[in-house]
Amino acid sequence: MFALDVTTPASFSAANVLWDLTGQNDSDLGYTVGQPVIGRLHDGNYYAIFGNGYSSERGCPVLYLVNLASGAVRRLSATEGNLGSGNNVAECTSARPASAAHPCSISTRTG
Repeated sequence: MFALDVTTPASFSAANVLWDLTGQNDSDLGYTVGQPVIGRLHDGNYYAIFGNGYSSERGCPVLYLVNLASGAVRRLSATEGNLGSGNNVAECTSARPASAAHPCSISTRTG
């Protein structure tokens, strides 16, 4: 998963890569599917919210919240108990009433 600054496409370069998260630098990240949910949370920052995907090295379900501006990563992980193998968070969706400024809920699909 990655974020690019494409404000000025004519001068795009490697410096425009805001952050890049791969399975090579994160053992919880597998083969992601679907699109991340982009939302503003209660701290006022915008985040990319996505599941860890299939076939992660550790095999534990993880929900990622990546701050779009800073690239800071927060993981919500289910690592306690006997989860078995092959657990993952396939994709996420968000829901909010039209009058709400922030997502009210995030639902996930596991595989």
